[in-house]
Amino acid sequence: MNKVFLSVLGFIALAFSLASGCNEETKTVEDTKQGFEAATSSFQPDTLPADATTATVDFRDKNTYISGDYFCIVSIVDNRSINWCRLWVKVEVLDSMGNVLTVKGDSSFILRAFSDAVPPNGATSLFCAIPLADISGKPADCRIQGAGMVFTSPGPILIAPETSGVRVQIPDPDDSLKIKELAFNLKTTVDNPLPMMAARPHLVLLLYGRDNKLYFAQVLDMFLKPSSIQMQVEGPLQGGEKREVRYPILYEYLPQQLKDNLIGRIDVQVFEGQDGN
Repeated sequence: MNKVFLSVLGFIALAFSLASGCNEETKTVEDTKQGFEAATSSFQPDTLPADATTATVDFRDKNTYISGDYFCIVSIVDNRSINWCRLWVKVEVLDSMGNVLTVKGDSSFILRAFSDAVPPNGATSLFCAIPLADISGKPADCRIQGAGMVFTSPGPILIAPETSGVRVQIPDPDDSLKIKELAFNLKTTVDNPLPMMAARPHLVLLLYGRDNKLYFAQVLDMFLKPSSIQMQVEGPLQGGEKREVRYPILYEYLPQQLKDNLIGRIDVQVFEGQDGN
């Protein structure tokens, strides 16, 4: 994963293009139910499979925060085992004194990381937004640890070696001396370097604020191809194929912290969906 190199467009020129383009992007994002709003409506703890074994994992860039009526948890998860696997983590929500709070009456819950198959020493990620009404106190942090893993078959190792983006800005309607950022248009290259076809590639977008903290992680299924995704070609990713992907990220559909601080950079993870996921 590479850091995003940012290009800022002149807001005067963009004001004309946004009059039609941004409205279309808004419709497509709504149609595909992507973004923070979709995440807040889908919080559901998982069940650890009966055949799960001990997970050896590390966590990076973990962050917790409150956005609106939700307590949000996001992190990168590193697979430290020598096996291809699917990973689950155990989460405990803590208050400012380090006391464990209950979520829907339980002192902990299980959450599955995004990727369907993580290679040895590979990485995946997780994000959840828990309704504050479901938590027994005021949350301030969390404790996460590996809960278990299930072995999976080896598959293609997909990477995104080139990632960049353009900020979409217009004059602030409330202050003519300021500009307002409406979106971040992401461009990335998905690379399948091994001679193995990836039948159903997925993107995971990791959104960092200008304070360099990770705030949001979102999965996009390239096979279903949300109408807002633009690709050179569609269908499975053949062995040795590289594919350019563009995707508009609208601030309207992001957590409040990113609306306030703006996107600083975006990293991209790629994995192949398995078992119909």
